[in-house]
Amino acid sequence: MSGVDLKSELNKQPFQPIQVVLSSGDRHPIRHPEFAIFTDYNSVYVFDSDKSPQEEPHPDTRGPVILSISQIVAVEPLSQTAA
Repeated sequence: MSGVDLKSELNKQPFQPIQVVLSSGDRHPIRHPEFAIFTDYNSVYVFDSDKSPQEEPHPDTRGPVILSISQIVAVEPLSQTAA
């Protein structure tokens, strides 16, 4: 997986929510393409502020999560039931 692959998923029309899977097994949802911002330093900021009230908050929702693009192993569709 690369930043280019993630960018192509974020640019698909119509956009479908996705989740980024890291080599650690952590998963980070991206519910809108504007909730992911790429940096010049091989990183991406991911915001998860669009949760529905019945969802449990992700431990990292205090602000953006900074992910290293080199640690991304997959980008998957985000099911309606995924947190």
